[in-house]
Amino acid sequence: MNARADVRATRAATPTAFARPLHDPQPLDDAPRNALERALAPWLADRRDLAIVRVVVRWTLVVPPAGLVLFMLPTWAVAVAALPWLALLYGVFGGPLLLAVHASTHRPITRPGRARRVERAVRAALLLPYGIAPGLYRAHHVDMHHAADNGPRDRSSTWLYRRDDPWHFARYFARFVVAEHRPFFRQLRALGHGARVPALMSAEGAWLALLGCGLALRPAATLVAGVAPYLLTRFFLMAGNWAQHAFVQADRPADPVANATVLINCAQNRRCFNDGYHAVHHRAPRLHWADLSRHFAADAAFYAEKRVLVFDGVSNQQVVWWRLMRGDLGWLADRLVPMPYVPADRGGRIALLDARLQPVAEPSGRSARESIAKAVSERLSR
Repeated sequence: MNARADVRATRAATPTAFARPLHDPQPLDDAPRNALERALAPWLADRRDLAIVRVVVRWTLVVPPAGLVLFMLPTWAVAVAALPWLALLYGVFGGPLLLAVHASTHRPITRPGRARRVERAVRAALLLPYGIAPGLYRAHHVDMHHAADNGPRDRSSTWLYRRDDPWHFARYFARFVVAEHRPFFRQLRALGHGARVPALMSAEGAWLALLGCGLALRPAATLVAGVAPYLLTRFFLMAGNWAQHAFVQADRPADPVANATVLINCAQNRRCFNDGYHAVHHRAPRLHWADLSRHFAADAAFYAEKRVLVFDGVSNQQVVWWRLMRGDLGWLADRLVPMPYVPADRGGRIALLDARLQPVAEPSGRSARESIAKAVSERLSR
C-alpha cells in the first residue's frame, strides 16, 4: 500500500465512519516551541515529528547523565539507585522512547541525505541503554516481523501458543532470549537479508563483549544498567507483541490485519505515537503515526470486515498481556467495542476471546504443544 496516498486520503477524511468518538492524537501540523526546535525543523520531512524530537531531547538531557552517575557510585549506592534508574529508563521514558524509535524506523523523520545518516546513528545510540545492538531492532521488527506478519516464518509468531497460558508465554520468552540467535539470523537469510547478517552478528557480539568488560570492571553498575535492560527490554517487547497478536482467527491465521488488535482512547496512544492501532500499522507500516487514528476511523468498514477486535479504554498492550496471564477475559470482554461480529452478551464476548486464544496447528498437522516442544528442544540443543 502507498503510505503517501494513505496520508493524503486520511488528512482529508473525517472520523465519521466509526461510531465511537476517538480522542487519540490526530495532529495535522506542529510548530517549533524553542530555538532548538526551530533549528531542527528544516531537517524534518514532516513537522509533526517534532513530537519525536521532544522525546529524544528530553531523554538525552536526563538518561545519559543519570547513567554516568550510576557508574560512578559505590556498590551499595548502586543497589539503592537500581529501582529509581529502571523506573526512569522504563516507567518515564521506555514507552515514548522505544515507540519513537519504532515510528522513525518505519518512516524516517528526516529528509534524505546527511540528516538521514545522522538519524540512523542517533537511533542506534538511543537503543544501546536498552540492551539492543545497532541494527538489530530494524532487522527483527521490519525485516523479519513485518515481512512475515506473525506467520510461520516470523520468529516472534504467537499462533502456535495458547496466549492466555503463562507457561506458554514463559517458553516463548525463554526461547527468544536463550535459543533464538542462530535461527533468527538463518531466517533473515531466508527472507533475503543475508548480506546484513555478518554486520548484525558483529554488532551483537561487540555489545555482549562490552557487557562482559563492564561486569569485570564495574559489576554492580553493569548488572543494573546493562544486564537488566538487556532482559527487561526483550521482555517488554515480547509481551507487547504477544498482546498485539494474541487474538488469532483460526480460519485465517496468516492474515496480519485480522489477527492484530486496535486500542482506542488510551494513554498508550497519547504517549507512544498511536501505538495502539496495531492492525492499522500492519496494513500500512509506513503510514505516519499521526494519521493512524484518522485512517482507522475513516475506513472502519475494512477493519470490521476483517473482524478486528477493538478495545476502548485499555491503557496499553502490557495491560492486555497482564490480563491474559491472569486469565481475566471478562475484564477484556467488558472493554470490547460493539461490532457486528462481537456478541452483545458478556458470556458471548468471553467465548469469542477464548476461541481466538486457542493455538493454531501447523500445516504439518502437529499440535501446537508438539510444535512448541520440538522447536524449543531443537533450538536449545544447538
